[in-house]
Amino acid sequence: MRLIRYIGVNLRRTMGRNVFWYCVLAACALCFTAVVTRDPKSNEGLMVLQVLFRRELIEQQTDLNAWNVFCSAYGTWFVMFAPILSAFPFVPAIINNRITQSARFTISRIGKRRYLLGNICTTFLSGGMAVVLGYALFGIAVWLLFPSVGDYSEQMAASVLESLTWGKPAWYANALFKQQYYLPILLQLGQMFLYGGCGSLLALVFASFVKNPYIVLCMPFFLTYGWMQINTRLTMMAYADVEHMNPYLTRFTSLTNPCALAMLLGYDTDLPRVLCIHLGFSLLLCAAYYLISNRRVDCGE
Repeated sequence: MRLIRYIGVNLRRTMGRNVFWYCVLAACALCFTAVVTRDPKSNEGLMVLQVLFRRELIEQQTDLNAWNVFCSAYGTWFVMFAPILSAFPFVPAIINNRITQSARFTISRIGKRRYLLGNICTTFLSGGMAVVLGYALFGIAVWLLFPSVGDYSEQMAASVLESLTWGKPAWYANALFKQQYYLPILLQLGQMFLYGGCGSLLALVFASFVKNPYIVLCMPFFLTYGWMQINTRLTMMAYADVEHMNPYLTRFTSLTNPCALAMLLGYDTDLPRVLCIHLGFSLLLCAAYYLISNRRVDCGE
């Protein structure tokens, strides 16, 4: 009970700060940097923000419908900066407690184990909410600015729905064909919440042994960028010879994609493996934070 109360108090304090809502707005802004189509003349990728200033493309290309744009929010910039935004609401408070040694007062009331578990849960929940609320704001804007599938002719709408459901589970396709978007929307928000929550845990581990908040918040960015570069290089190696592709390397890069948690609905049969890999890694990060912090003799430190 004391653990739940501690988490609740932390969440109320975190969401009551302006920093949390700045992170929500920043997450929403990052969604607009996702590349959703290509310029017909130059073949350059166009971001959502660029497409908004070219209304003729929205009228000509059916892939620029609200649902497709909503599901394509995890661009390169979003993947790299989301771990920073998800950690920003609460991790600096943990660092401040270490610097001022005020954690000893909380530990004396609720115990060290509850204090550490409460920090893990609060970091995960606040990070997930910062990202998912920003994504929800993006979804509202997209629904207002882009045409829905129902705005097309019956024949064109059927073609659009077929492209949207390609490679997706049967229940997902049925929901979209019946225009019952409630469950798909909830699942889209749920996977984005998972991505934000799990992305915040990397900074939490660094906060257990580093007191500089700038280093703690920047390290997830550099590690995510490095992970993306390695994943991209391996993918290029797998497809280097089209006639003799490496299926094992292709599957490995797919399962270990940095933004896999943000696109879970696209995995279908590999979904359990993706969850095991990424949630398992997140649990290892939680265990690392707990073990490092629990070994300190001075509770305030």
